Amino acid sequence: MPLPRDFYPSAVTECKVLKAGKVYLLTLSDDTQVVIKAESQNFTITDRQEERKKMDFGFKLSAKLGSSGETRVMDQMEVKRLDKLKSMFSDPSYDWDIALDPRYNAQTSWLLMEAVPGLSNLDDLIGKGKEFEALKMVWALHDKENLVAFGKILAMDCFLGNSDRFVVDDSSADDPIKNYGNVFFQKKADKSLRVVGIDPMDPNSGWAKLDQDILTCTTAAQNRAGTFSEESKQWPGLILLSDRRMRDLGKRCLRACMNEVITKAKFDAKAAKTWQARGKHFDLVEKGMKKGRDEIKMLSKLRVNVSAGRAKAPNGLQSRMRALGWIK
Repeated sequence: MPLPRDFYPSAVTECKVLKAGKVYLLTLSDDTQVVIKAESQNFTITDRQEERKKMDFGFKLSAKLGSSGETRVMDQMEVKRLDKLKSMFSDPSYDWDIALDPRYNAQTSWLLMEAVPGLSNLDDLIGKGKEFEALKMVWALHDKENLVAFGKILAMDCFLGNSDRFVVDDSSADDPIKNYGNVFFQKKADKSLRVVGIDPMDPNSGWAKLDQDILTCTTAAQNRAGTFSEESKQWPGLILLSDRRMRDLGKRCLRACMNEVITKAKFDAKAAKTWQARGKHFDLVEKGMKKGRDEIKMLSKLRVNVSAGRAKAPNGLQSRMRALGWIK
């Protein structure tokens, strides 16, 4: 179902907290469901329409490559209307005082997302009695289509500079999984799982939006306070230029996910060895990364071909395309 063009809280009949003060599942009067999510930024948002333009292309990639459904940034009027949810769902457990605190809301992008049913993630394996769910994830990570999808998601994360799922750079981190809650699976009709790439934006990444060119983003990354690896200061999209770098990244990320689900499934040593990721699995992930790169290239070229009445593509997108040799 497409997202509503204008969001009105008066259409909401039920509200469920997915993450207190941040993520909410809303049921609308027509029985469709949407998710609203607060995404903290590190700057004051002065124009939410412009903020939407910076992020729209990334969400389009996520819908195409990650099967994530439609997502958009809410505009200023929609964000103001969110205050009505406080009175409609007033139980303190909703934590609206955190989500809608005016001191922070000026630095918060609110996302309106198509609800994706049947989701699970690696964080769901924490606790007792999770062995069967972990086993289904093991099976999912041995499925050919899922491994190709895994690679496409990695290509997307590289292009968008999203290190809020995996550490997408050339570092050799022992555990490249940055956020276990962002490694998603979706239950299919036959109860098996497929890999999906929801939440492609890392708001704290200089690469997340496409309004700034690579040089500007790289300079900002070099000047960041704190301890950062040299690899993390370079645009990870450059990985897509090298078969070797793509394969190395795919191997690290798949191996880490496989180790995690095998451990949680509590296999004995022999079974664990049998189910480990190996060459044929890495081949499929690499294939997926190349397919993902090609799809991103096609969608990027369509975006820069300005048609009548359409806004010019952001400079940052064109800069990234030049770096990859897609345009002159």
